[in-house]
Amino acid sequence: MSITAKFMDPGDEKNYYRLLVRSLQFGGIYVNDLFSSTDILFEDKNISVSHNGWPVFFSNVFDDTICDGASYEFTVEIRQRQSSDEDVVPYVVIELQQISEAFYKYLKAIEIFNCSASDIYAEPVRIPSNVEGGIGIVGSLTGNRHILYF
Repeated sequence: MSITAKFMDPGDEKNYYRLLVRSLQFGGIYVNDLFSSTDILFEDKNISVSHNGWPVFFSNVFDDTICDGASYEFTVEIRQRQSSDEDVVPYVVIELQQISEAFYKYLKAIEIFNCSASDIYAEPVRIPSNVEGGIGIVGSLTGNRHILYF
């Protein structure tokens, strides 16, 4: 299934995003789905190996470098799932989240860690922390979710 979406990035500020796509699973429960796209928006040259089912150079976490202050249209492809329950209408949930810079940096560090976890020659990845006197991350997100029935 191919889904095309458009969003407007506010200008005059740096913005960070994460795209989530979920679809129906057997039993009527939706699950996080791996999606793909050839759009440059999702390209990250720091992701040098495939990890957790995502292809090489692909990330669903991105900033507004490409679309700063403009409207941007992108297309993603996902698997189309069907439910065994005839009463459940099949659907896909697509959610674009605007995330804080701290959360963005944390998610990017985790992606790079996942790429290098099995490489004994890789440099250690420092996972950021912004908690004074402790370890962890305080971040925020605001989501814009759409449910598409098919």
